[in-house]
Formats: sequence, structure tokens, C-alpha cells
Amino acid sequence: MDDIKKIIVPVLGVMALIVFVGFIYGKNDNKIPFLTGPSTNEENYDTANIKIGNTTIKAVLANNEDLRKKGLGGKERLNEDEGMLFVFDEKDVIHSFWMKDMLIAIDILWIDDKKVVQIDKDIKPPQKDTPETDLARYTSKKPVDYVLEVNGGYSDKMGIKEGDTVEIPSL
Repeated sequence: MDDIKKIIVPVLGVMALIVFVGFIYGKNDNKIPFLTGPSTNEENYDTANIKIGNTTIKAVLANNEDLRKKGLGGKERLNEDEGMLFVFDEKDVIHSFWMKDMLIAIDILWIDDKKVVQIDKDIKPPQKDTPETDLARYTSKKPVDYVLEVNGGYSDKMGIKEGDTVEIPSL
């Protein structure tokens, strides 16, 4: 009986490890890994490759009210070349953003007429218990067509600046 235990216990341990690893790696099947997590529905998101200068960013399109409200809230990380492009129903509107439920620092790139017109850099997430009424608002200084959120510090790292041309595929 002891010989059987010596064989079965390690085999069961290996099987448990395989199941655990499969669960961890198999549960996040979304096309864009940074949108996975407990607060995200299991679905595929529309994406677009946004080009600014020599930089290409794979962006999830926040092209409906639910995605625009949620934004990147609750996300623990973004890969360096990933972001979220906010696509609005109307063009040339002044928009305001806040950092509700944000866990990561971001740069906000305000885009109008295919140009970066404003960059709010390295915006840190709020303290966990900050009341909604105390959250800072980030607003475009002029009407814009799109807003692109990327990792905090990304625009400086990649040399993105106001006036840069932005290539957005027709949406």
C-alpha cells in the first residue's frame, strides 16, 4: 500500500499543477489581454492600429457607451504598445475624463483633425478610497474627435508630441 501511495501522491500533485496552470492561462482568451479580468465580460473587442509618427499602438476601440464609461478602469497593466481609443458618436466636442477605478498611470492624447492637440502626461491613479466627487477631471482644451489612452510616460518615451500626425483607420 505504501508503494502505491508513493506513486499516486506525486502523480496527483502533477495533475493538480497542470489543471491549475491550464486554468490560469486558459481563462483569458480575449484578443486583447489587457482587457481581461474579473470586471470584463468575455467578448472580443474591436481594435485598430493607431500610428503616430513611427509608433504603432494596438488600441481597443471604446466605441460604445459601456466601453467608454468603463475605459481602462480596473486594468492592472497595459503592454507597452497597447492602449484604448475612445471613439465618440459626435466629432469636435470637448470631452472630460476621470480616473475612476484606475490602477495604472496613463497618458491621455487628445486628437483632432488627425493631429495630437494636447497630451496630459503620466496621470497617476487615485488613492483607493477617493470619493467620486473628489476625482480630478481631465478635459480637452478644445474640441476633439478622439482620445487615446496609453501607459503613463509612453508619449515621452516614444517622442510623441503635440502637433504629431495621427493615422486612424476608417472606423
